[in-house]
Amino acid sequence: MAVTGGPDPIVTDGLIVYYDPGNVQSFNLGVATVTDLMGNNNATSYGTISSSFGDKNGFNTNAATNYIQIAETSAGPIYDRGTGDFAVEVWAANNGDSSNYQWLMSNWSSNKGIHMGVLTGTNFGTYFGSSGEVNSSFSIPADGTWHHYVMYRDGSTVYFYVDGESKGNFSNSSTLASTTNTRMGSRGNNTLQSWQGTIGPTKIYNRALTAAEIFQNYNSSKDRFQ
Repeated sequence: MAVTGGPDPIVTDGLIVYYDPGNVQSFNLGVATVTDLMGNNNATSYGTISSSFGDKNGFNTNAATNYIQIAETSAGPIYDRGTGDFAVEVWAANNGDSSNYQWLMSNWSSNKGIHMGVLTGTNFGTYFGSSGEVNSSFSIPADGTWHHYVMYRDGSTVYFYVDGESKGNFSNSSTLASTTNTRMGSRGNNTLQSWQGTIGPTKIYNRALTAAEIFQNYNSSKDRFQ
């Protein structure tokens, strides 16, 4: 199955999950299943998820009941990463109050999973295992503009990138073994802290990405969103 983007193909080495709400092979309105284009982990949409096919499109997760469930408790592509490397990449737009906790992806539970999204003070950041709240240097705008968010772990360091540029890093060697659901657009263990906006193409890798690979993925689809 083709997984090319714009001027450059996307990085497929280590790519284990790829959802694209603008691709009819991945999502169709009225169908709950969100198909993983890599064939490994289909997800399920809940609530009144909407998407338009074409250029700017995505999952509307404004309501508390709107979210994408990647996996149930103690299952899925990132619940048991241990101390291993991985990367999460999401195109998203925020059009709500970005000063509240809002999650692009979450399976955090008892210091053994992750939250990735908006933290205190509107910053892009994470709860990562036992690290507590860690912010990047990027403040997420609530104006509906699209941005390319990446978080990955390489060894004992976690890195943030936005629109192909580094936005900080921190040391972390937590063992990740989540015991709750993995979701896009809300917390994993309840439907609170919804992402106020739209979530677009989402990728999960079973390894760290390089700066060049992140920029390649950003460049492959930036014409679609920016």
